[in-house]
Amino acid sequence: MMSLVNDNNVQQVTSFMQEQLNNALDWSERHQLRSWLSALLCGFIVSLFHYAIVYFDSAVPGVSPPTPFSPRSKRDRERSTSLHLNYLCAFGTGAMVTLFMIVDF
Repeated sequence: MMSLVNDNNVQQVTSFMQEQLNNALDWSERHQLRSWLSALLCGFIVSLFHYAIVYFDSAVPGVSPPTPFSPRSKRDRERSTSLHLNYLCAFGTGAMVTLFMIVDF
């Protein structure tokens, strides 16, 4: 049985993979993908941090005020919304950080 893996095949695959990686890096550089992704990641981290502060600072975490992801009781369903301003501010801070990083203030 003939071996399918030899030095020539490995070199061809390696050169092909390096060429594809270089093409991908060139494409991401042309479209400024790194700056967009870093801005989105930083905004997400800030938003997550602010959300955690609001969550752990509440009287009973997740209950008073309820998180947007907590299950609602019958009494809460009668209210118009369970989304509180604190959690909206957490989302807003992440969005503002993302926007400021993209605009580069």
